[in-house]
Amino acid sequence: MKSPILTVIKQGFPQDKVEANIGYRIANEEERLLFALFSHKSGLTYDVLGIVCAMNGSNAKHNPNIGLGTLKITLDTLGHMPKRKLLAVNGFEEL
Repeated sequence: MKSPILTVIKQGFPQDKVEANIGYRIANEEERLLFALFSHKSGLTYDVLGIVCAMNGSNAKHNPNIGLGTLKITLDTLGHMPKRKLLAVNGFEEL
């Protein structure tokens, strides 16, 4: 995926990496974003998600949250985030 997402995200990713002697590691932000979207779309529990993606349950829980943060920053930077935050019922009534 060669797009503005990579430009937006490249600055912060190397600091996020933790060296570990495990077989699985998300190599870049594109993979992390794909994992986050897959985990939320599939609705799997973290232990099953870990098995499907060859990682432990702790990483399966931690990585989607980081990926969603990346998605939020990217969409916000590109101007595609919604202008309103509908946090209560009266927010819908104002529409």
